[in-house]
Amino acid sequence: MTSTAPWTTRKPTALLVLADGTVIEGHGIGATGKVQAEVCFNTALTGYEEILTDPSYLGQIVTFTFPHIGNVGTNEEDIEDLTPAARHGAVGVIFKADITEPSNYRAAKHLDAWLKARGIIGLCGVDTRALTAWIREHGAPNAVIAHDPGGVFDIDTLKAEAKAWSGLVGLDLAKVATSGQSSTWDEKPWVWNEGYSTLGAADARYHVVCVDFGVKRNILRLFAGLDCKVTVVPASTSAEDILALNPDGIFLSNGPGDPAATGEYAVPVIQNLIKSNKPLFGICLGHQMLGLALGGKTEKMHQGHHGANHPVKDFTTGKVEIVSMNHGFAVDSKSLPEGVEETHVSLFDGSNCGLRLAGKPVFSVQHHRKLRPARRTATTFPPLHQTWCARRRVSRRSQSADSTLTLEIEDAARSDPGRFHFVAHLVEEAQAEQQRRAHQADQEAEPDADAAETERKGHDPGEEEADRPVGDQRHHHRNARILQAAQQAAGDRLQAVDQLEDAGDHHQRHGEVEHGRGLGRIGIDKGAAERARHQVEQKSAGNGDGAGDPQHGDRRPHQVRVIAPSMRNPDPHRRGLRQSERDHEGDRGELQRDTVGRSRSCRSCPSSARRREQADLRQNRDADRQSDAATARASPAAEADEQLVAARLRASGYRRP
Repeated sequence: MTSTAPWTTRKPTALLVLADGTVIEGHGIGATGKVQAEVCFNTALTGYEEILTDPSYLGQIVTFTFPHIGNVGTNEEDIEDLTPAARHGAVGVIFKADITEPSNYRAAKHLDAWLKARGIIGLCGVDTRALTAWIREHGAPNAVIAHDPGGVFDIDTLKAEAKAWSGLVGLDLAKVATSGQSSTWDEKPWVWNEGYSTLGAADARYHVVCVDFGVKRNILRLFAGLDCKVTVVPASTSAEDILALNPDGIFLSNGPGDPAATGEYAVPVIQNLIKSNKPLFGICLGHQMLGLALGGKTEKMHQGHHGANHPVKDFTTGKVEIVSMNHGFAVDSKSLPEGVEETHVSLFDGSNCGLRLAGKPVFSVQHHRKLRPARRTATTFPPLHQTWCARRRVSRRSQSADSTLTLEIEDAARSDPGRFHFVAHLVEEAQAEQQRRAHQADQEAEPDADAAETERKGHDPGEEEADRPVGDQRHHHRNARILQAAQQAAGDRLQAVDQLEDAGDHHQRHGEVEHGRGLGRIGIDKGAAERARHQVEQKSAGNGDGAGDPQHGDRRPHQVRVIAPSMRNPDPHRRGLRQSERDHEGDRGELQRDTVGRSRSCRSCPSSARRREQADLRQNRDADRQSDAATARASPAAEADEQLVAARLRASGYRRP
């Protein structure tokens, strides 16, 4: 008879001991031993090797909020510190799940072995979300992380060491992370399937001196990619030695530690560099020390900013940038003197993220802009790319067509670009609805107008067509009918906005979320809905004087601009709306059949001849417009743009309704 082994728990082989005495147990990986450091959390989903080798993390233990780490392994191309042998970077790391086996063609080493080689202590099996919530509430704590394969720990000693550590305030770590001597850099950014290339001496157009406080390799690669020769100098280099290199620009790099401590020897150098009138740019720690050099102050943040997808407002352009951040100190914007302008601010907590000195080429930012990832995202997710392309097409269409109901989708696409194709669908619906109403108005009003004119003039209106002036009373009547039809269409759009808003409120209250291809049952942005309603009412109530729009030029009196929210809810309200749209389609078919029947039955009457002539004129005009549109699309750039949008639509599974 065989017996089943009893259920057992795994003995802890690693601990995280906080300064307040909290002990968190887990499974140890990487290097063994113990180290004192500050615990922070990083929200990035990828790039764990770059994060752990970033010199700005020196003296910190990184908690990854993303649960699965290690699946792409490690390699020698993705490290960020200049001197890998010195192992400048994070000293500890915390994961939720055990690290996985690597599954990537670039992987050269398992993450566990790589952590051992780098001397980084790892802790697995921790509820990192709970730890992150604790840090957000209490702030980044001082702690000790320890790893012993046998699971033998002196917890009382670890608690005392965690409590006794002074922390990062007042700690100058830039002198540890900086280069030991001057050097040059010529490696350019990485290219898939090619690796890194180098900048030739003859190709260099500019000379940049980088003051190294703990610079990342990719920053230097970006300079080289812009045809800049880069000279890297240690953090303690004097202003005279830097200016003797005759640079075209000076760069203050990122780095770890307290900027006030590093600024004791770096701030006087920066102040002398400012006086030289050379272009000066700083980032992260360089930004903070530039703020000190200009008369501001820095402060320790509650939890810091570490991770990707941080929103930052750029006051110089009015746009919001999505950036990566890694800093535990910030410039106090209230301390900046007159003449120093705050250019960027975090939309998470309002902390300063950029500044510039008025009258001089001196500026800095606290973050890393995600230029390539943003561009790659725009081409990978079709709706976002369609937003830009379709806005150009709608603008061209509104400038060329006389009676097109223009839908301005900018606000809706900006608030929710992931569902732009539904906004584009609303554009098509509104245009079709306006054409249907205009056609119906023509059919209903023209017989009465023909009879009235015949009675007034005493002869067939068709005889007067050749001599009729373009701006006569009949043309204005037609414009008025189209204006009324367009306003009615705008009213229908407003009703749709109200129904969608009600549906959004319903789903927002009940917390319903549906994932897949960018579809989500979420509440509509009430601010966007209010703006839509206000602008529709404002435009629909216009006095018909043809006042122009500053962005789209002058409008004909019968044109209306509508701002529609990017929203689609597959709920009863939406189904009712779609049923109404199908009814409109049926009405349109009946109208077409009635028109054909009348044309066949009374071809000999003067009114029918008049209508046939007008139909021919409209057909010729539409053919001319289609020819113009085809000519515009014939250019290589426009053709490539159309092909790209079509390919992205097919890839997303979207089909035109």
